[in-house]
Amino acid sequence: MKDNRLKMYVICSHVDKILSEDQISSVYDVPIQAGAARTDKRICAINDHDGFPESISERNHRYSEGTAMWWIARHLDTPYVGIAHYRRRLKLSDEELAECMDAGIDIVTSQELELSASIAENYGQTLFPSDWRLFMEILREYAPEDEAFAKEVYASAWIHPCNVGVYRAEWYREFCEWAFPMTEAFCRRSAEKADRYQVRDAGFILERLTHLYVMKKRRQGLGILEVPITNLKSVNWTPESEGIDLTDPLQVYETSDRLYRERWIGRACTLILEARKKNALDERLALLDAILGLGQVERAYLPMTMHEYLPAELRSDLGVLSHTYESFRKVVRLYLEKKNEEAATLLRGYVQLTRFSQVVAAGICTLDGRSQEEKDDLIRAAYGV
Repeated sequence: MKDNRLKMYVICSHVDKILSEDQISSVYDVPIQAGAARTDKRICAINDHDGFPESISERNHRYSEGTAMWWIARHLDTPYVGIAHYRRRLKLSDEELAECMDAGIDIVTSQELELSASIAENYGQTLFPSDWRLFMEILREYAPEDEAFAKEVYASAWIHPCNVGVYRAEWYREFCEWAFPMTEAFCRRSAEKADRYQVRDAGFILERLTHLYVMKKRRQGLGILEVPITNLKSVNWTPESEGIDLTDPLQVYETSDRLYRERWIGRACTLILEARKKNALDERLALLDAILGLGQVERAYLPMTMHEYLPAELRSDLGVLSHTYESFRKVVRLYLEKKNEEAATLLRGYVQLTRFSQVVAAGICTLDGRSQEEKDDLIRAAYGV
């Protein structure tokens, strides 16, 4: 039986993936649409924008669930508040949730997850090292009393992930008043990313702040309970779902190019890989497969930080650059070393195949009237070779 002590806000958006499993429901659930300012579509009775003067909904592409979390902080009207996602939530039944409140638990959070490196190192491996440095600068400015403890916490490889949990209302309000000014400062000082994954930087920072806050409260002696998370699976994307003929290289190339431009890098790689099995002798697909494969392998070892080193005028297609930049640098380096027609042809082919034309054109179009040596110097500067 539901009581009125808890509202479990289930955050969803108009671009949520289709789930292959039934959503979990609770008598405490209150669906809320995040990012409502970015669409005319309304999928819930409550959203994070309409009639809310303090809305940050427009920044949902950077904050992810954070825009709804901010709305919730300004509309607290129950002793406890919960945060869940449409496909990710704590493994607790309604009876267990009631027992937690009966026991006076302060915070129920996600079970700690062990990363492959420390929290600080992991951020730099998968996101922007410069953003982590910026975040630590902001933490020092806004919460200097927490800096030493934060360094200790972020030196560990264990983290409470996903921004899900149940809080006493006073602790949730305190968390948001502490965390969101820092997150907002981060957004102001960090350039918006073009990549679909990287653009969610504020949400990633907020997740690290959630973990830090939970650890603070644990140190202060609050009642903290960790429980596992249920992750519902989404319907898997397949090349067949694009409705193309994998035996037609032209269709495959055009579709992969569209996926690249829409920042679906992994899907483009999968599409090319599957098409190669059916078009083993197609030279263009073979080259593109090799390029994408190299980019995917190198991404596992190289943080996507090349945006930091590129001149502003060469940042128009970062979704492509972020995955194949290092392999492209090798082709550029070969051209600068050999200066022969074979190397020039390879460079032109690479530009065409991976749609670097937008990036290159932004810089090269300004070179009319300059000597070849000047052009080569710009290329070296632009691509760090």
